[in-house]
Amino acid sequence: THTQRTHNAHTQHHHHTMRALLVVLVALGLAVPALATRGYGSRCGTLRLEYEADEDEGVDGDEYNDEDGQEDNDADDGPRAVIAADLTGCETLDLADAMLSATDAKVLGPALVQVGQLQSLTVSKMTFREPRHEGLRALRESLAAALKDAPQADVGFQVDTLEAGTPSLDKDFAQELALLINTLLTDVRELDLRGASFGSGALELLASELRSHRRLVSLDLTQAGLTADEAATIGGWVKRSNIELLALRGCNLSDSELEILLSAMGTASPLQAVDLNSNKLTAVGTAILGEHLRLGLDLSEVALDNNPLGNAGLAALADGIARRDEPMDALSLAHCGLTGAAAGEAVALLVNQMHTLTLRGNDLGAEGGAAVALAVASPDSTISDLFIANCNLGDSFADLAEATLTNTELGWIGAQGNAISDNGAHSLANVLRKRADLVSVNLDINNISSAGAKTIAWALRADAPLVHLGLANNKIEDDGANAFLAALPENNHLLELRLHDNPISPDVMTQLVNMMSSRNGECGPQGNDDEEEDATTDGDEEDTEDKDEADSAAHEEL
Repeated sequence: THTQRTHNAHTQHHHHTMRALLVVLVALGLAVPALATRGYGSRCGTLRLEYEADEDEGVDGDEYNDEDGQEDNDADDGPRAVIAADLTGCETLDLADAMLSATDAKVLGPALVQVGQLQSLTVSKMTFREPRHEGLRALRESLAAALKDAPQADVGFQVDTLEAGTPSLDKDFAQELALLINTLLTDVRELDLRGASFGSGALELLASELRSHRRLVSLDLTQAGLTADEAATIGGWVKRSNIELLALRGCNLSDSELEILLSAMGTASPLQAVDLNSNKLTAVGTAILGEHLRLGLDLSEVALDNNPLGNAGLAALADGIARRDEPMDALSLAHCGLTGAAAGEAVALLVNQMHTLTLRGNDLGAEGGAAVALAVASPDSTISDLFIANCNLGDSFADLAEATLTNTELGWIGAQGNAISDNGAHSLANVLRKRADLVSVNLDINNISSAGAKTIAWALRADAPLVHLGLANNKIEDDGANAFLAALPENNHLLELRLHDNPISPDVMTQLVNMMSSRNGECGPQGNDDEEEDATTDGDEEDTEDKDEADSAAHEEL
């Protein structure tokens, strides 16, 4: 979904600015056994630390302490010495699925303070020999004490993302988590509680304690399994906070629970994007959401994939969106049971209120495709990205291609898996010669032969402005691929050409790889995440047919 893509892009951008040393603590033994290290310290992109049980050489946790409880600095093989040496440069610490003792927690604090700025911390599913909240308290107190004693004034933890989802998030753990955030991790912007199962009063306590945490802008409760009371708590939390992105994917929300959530949130909340994918919402729920949008709930992105909305649900939502003052950035309605011309007619209410529209996986058919094309062709349309893969468009794709001649906003089209055949390829070729700003088209898995490929190559030869072109998993042979080899030297724009899983010979494949590589672009299976999600054949998938090594290597590289 566009919502999730935006969230991921933010996270990836943040992590790309780091020095990218990932530290993973996994499979911590039941008896705090000996520490084994793997990796190459600060020179290695990934450092893995494992506590491994060893019955013969196991070390009891007490051996790391003197009789008076003080740390034994003479224990050269103790965890502090090894961790402190190997965590140099650490900015991301992942404790997911780890089993810690209080001793382990006490060791981690001083070690992390010694290595500097920690920017991401994962404590999801972390378990302790002691009650879980006591282990988390030990970790918090260890970090606080180490910071207090640190000689450097600039040592601290600028944690941007905290993952703390757990199957049993009780009130005690929630209290310790809130203290950790409010006292030490004050820069947390993204709180990830995916998969959490809240005990009595736990969510209410978190909401109460973290409402004043003004830097928190993203709350992920994917698959949290919320009750009606918890939905109301979340709504009130969002209303009184700075949360802009709320993920409620797979939370088993019903129409009534959505109404409770929205009523508690009100229309003046700071929320900008909400992920409601994979719930139980129907036309009743979308009518409620549409009414809140009409009344002023200023959402810019809404994801409703995999909900049984049907055409009535789309119509109810479209009616509310159509009466907004400003267009939304994105609406995703993949796999929502939309069919036929009625769905296309509802889309007509959205085209001047939307920038990105996803209709992937709905059986629109030729009639629905033609109706969508007619709506998109409106000169008032604001649609710039249209993802309409696996909608059984058939020949109606030709209408959609022609619609881009009047809707000059539309620059990205994802239409893979629609059986458009060579007729659709011919229509696209005609458009490419006339449109100066069509950026990306994905026609993977569409029964396009070399004849259709040649017409597209002919358009590219005229220096069509297309930057990304997907033609993977079709029926294009050497003569079609050779047409691209002849056209590309005369085209200054195309940077990505997807032709994997076509019956093209290794020699021609290799020539295409070399030519695309020389253009400072990439030629391969990678592409837009939205476009790829429903492709029935993965470009990285191994070919199970008996081919020679050169053939396999060429296909894999392309």
